[in-house]
Amino acid sequence: MFVEQFTGVVYTIIGPSRMGGFVMFSFIAYWGLFFFQRALATAAPAFDQVRYAKLVFLWPSLLFWPSSIGKEALMLFALGLATLGAARMQVQRIISGTVLFGLGGWVAYSVRPHLTVLLVGALIVSYLVPAERAQERGSGGLGPLPRVVALTVMLVGFTFLMGQTADYFSGDGGDGGDTIAQILASTEQRTAIGGSVIASSRPNSVLEYPNAVVTVLFRPFIFEARSIPGLISAVEATMLAGLTIVSLRRTGRAFKAPLRTRVVVFTLVFNAAFVFGFSSFSNLGLLARQRTQVLPFLFLLFAGPAAVRATRRADTVERAERQAPFLLPGLRR
Repeated sequence: MFVEQFTGVVYTIIGPSRMGGFVMFSFIAYWGLFFFQRALATAAPAFDQVRYAKLVFLWPSLLFWPSSIGKEALMLFALGLATLGAARMQVQRIISGTVLFGLGGWVAYSVRPHLTVLLVGALIVSYLVPAERAQERGSGGLGPLPRVVALTVMLVGFTFLMGQTADYFSGDGGDGGDTIAQILASTEQRTAIGGSVIASSRPNSVLEYPNAVVTVLFRPFIFEARSIPGLISAVEATMLAGLTIVSLRRTGRAFKAPLRTRVVVFTLVFNAAFVFGFSSFSNLGLLARQRTQVLPFLFLLFAGPAAVRATRRADTVERAERQAPFLLPGLRR
């Protein structure tokens, strides 16, 4: 309902133009990706900002799917805004961060409430992680009492959202008391349609979780493609798998002290919860489209800082250039 009402407002402003609608929704998606980039720059300035910007602004799925008139553009906008709010809260800009996170969460709740649950849950977990000492000294971290109050409010909101999400998935015939397992089983049944049906990868144990990660993030495989669009999607999924392997060192550096930040924990929790929730999907076509909502979070982990050795060498050369220019040729060898 929210998407239809929003589209009606857009057409009231720009007129009944399909091309105009595409341009407007593409513009909305662009701002969502911009918010993601600003979130990384705010909470983790040591990360590779250029690499992250190239990934989020040039990745094929993030260019294609959100450009259509639908939920993807609004969800990217909402998730980006909420992530920027979480990042600002990390650096103790509490008021502006809370407002941005609340606005992003409200839009996400109006479109896909289950993703709002993931956002709030990720924020709670990241808030329990101690901030870097340098950040605490420089920003005057919250005291114990405000922290307890903030966590209490977030937990109450999370509980409310869980109930609302259960009502959303139970539909008209449900009583809102469905368990998570029942909701996921219902999702598996409803998505088992069309020509791209697969067996659900919903994990029942930790050992089955890697299979869920592969299915949600890296399928379809090239040999599973049965059409030109399917082949394009498979090629992109293969590219994503290759990018993941190439970025393993950067991902590892993203978690090393003193570079660890709450926004990294926030991102990791959202990624893990997203994989668990969407592993119940039984259709590769639907997964390829839904995947656009988690790609900006995944790419953040791929934008970890460059090698420390290279950074130290560059610093050494810079100091030598200032102090003794005649030594520079020898250092550059």
